[in-house]
Order: sequence, then structure tokens, then C-alpha cells
Amino acid sequence: MGEFVTVAMEDGPSKVLTWSDEGGRPRVVGRAAGLGPEHDGLDLWGFEVPTSLGARNAFNRGNHPVVDADGGPLWPGCRAAYRLPSYHLSGAGVVHRLDLYGAAAITGDAPKPFRGRNGELLAEHRDFQAAFTEFHRDGELEGFRQMAGTLGDPWEHGSVETFLRVEDDPRGVCVRLAPTASRGPGR
Repeated sequence: MGEFVTVAMEDGPSKVLTWSDEGGRPRVVGRAAGLGPEHDGLDLWGFEVPTSLGARNAFNRGNHPVVDADGGPLWPGCRAAYRLPSYHLSGAGVVHRLDLYGAAAITGDAPKPFRGRNGELLAEHRDFQAAFTEFHRDGELEGFRQMAGTLGDPWEHGSVETFLRVEDDPRGVCVRLAPTASRGPGR
């Protein structure tokens, strides 16, 4: 338990991620373009699959890197929890790919009902696209699309948080490279 580092296959502004697995599923706690002294002594893992940190690859077909609601990458076959703006769907499922605009193709664990304007059941689906992202123009996630947002009017009807959040441990699709070398003082 503790912290570890992953390195994405793709080049990008946040190729190196520091994760913490304290208290449950791993969460991103730091990002960098390359390995530095802050990574000394941490286990180093390399992604073996394309991730959403790269653009225009086999998984992320869009022009921008995409991160989940917590700032972590997505990868083919990752399990994610979601609350989608379309029909207020929530649940969990498997993410297959991202399209040109950052929409995620998801297969849900259970069929979800799609209702008409009057509440009548139109269909039930397990496969759907989740098309919602917030583009960051500055800050730590500058240039990234993040799968999080708010839907609704906070003053009149209320608003609800929409998100897609990866639940899997990234080490499941990584190969362990090595612990990063401890350089020690003055090295």
C-alpha cells in the first residue's frame, strides 16, 4: 500500500502519473512529463495498452487527451462508475474506446431503461455512448478533456453531478518496470 508511478506509452504533457492506493481504489495524486527526484523509491509501472492520455491512438481517437472525473486515464476494458447526462443513467460498466469528441463507448453491467417524453418505456440498452467532457484551458489539466460536469439549473430545479470514474487498478494493465532508484542527497 502507498504510492506508485505509472508511465503511459504515449507522449504527452502528463505521461508520468503518481498514484496513491491509500483507502481503496488508486487515485492520481501527481502528474509530470518525465521521471524526477519526487519519484525516487516508488514502484514504477508501464502501461501495456494505449490510454486516453494520448490523442489519436487506437483507444482515444480524439485530438485531446481525456481523463476521468478524478484526473486519471482510461484504457480499453477498464471498469468505470458513471452518472450520465442522458436520461440520468447511473451504474457501472466497461469502457471500450473514446471517439473523436471524447465520448466513451460503454457496456453497462445491467440494461438501462430509456423512456419517452411521457415516461413510457422506449427501449432497454446495455451499450451506449457517454458524450460529456469539460475542456480545461488552464491549470494542472490544461489541454485535457475531463469526464465530469454538472447538469441542470442550480437555482430552479437543482443540478446533478455527471461523471465517469475509473474503478480499476491501473497496475492490472501495466508491467512492473522497477522501483525508481533512490538517488540520495547530492546525487
